[in-house]
Amino acid sequence: MRDIHLSPDGKRLAVSISATGNLDIWVYEWERDALARLTSTPGFDHRSVWTPDGKHIVFTSVRHGGVANLYWMRADGAGEAVRLTESKYVQFPYSFSPDGKRLAFDELIPKPIGTSGRSLWKTWRATIRSRASPSLSFRRQVCRGSQ
Repeated sequence: MRDIHLSPDGKRLAVSISATGNLDIWVYEWERDALARLTSTPGFDHRSVWTPDGKHIVFTSVRHGGVANLYWMRADGAGEAVRLTESKYVQFPYSFSPDGKRLAFDELIPKPIGTSGRSLWKTWRATIRSRASPSLSFRRQVCRGSQ
């Protein structure tokens, strides 16, 4: 178990659990002492972040066959995950604004092979256009660093 995140109301945990060699998002409900699998597609799903209202979770996944990008899913498991980003670079969600309209996430741009440079981290802020049909409408780089 890893990537443990408490829901905004404190009644649930979103966790990443490896079952049968596949890392998926699970939700544990304290009051019912129940653990429910949220994702089950091939590819690693992890690094979940709750929306402030606790109704959705954003996570990183390689389910599309490329590097880890961002996905949006209902926290009750209803419906399918929606891909939020399409990038050739690995992305990790970090937090939402209190109103749930903006998401902060990082993107790792690896150093070119055969160079002595460093990999570059870019931190972005994006706006969620609609909860019914989520997509990111404005991405703005807010800082960058290297490792």
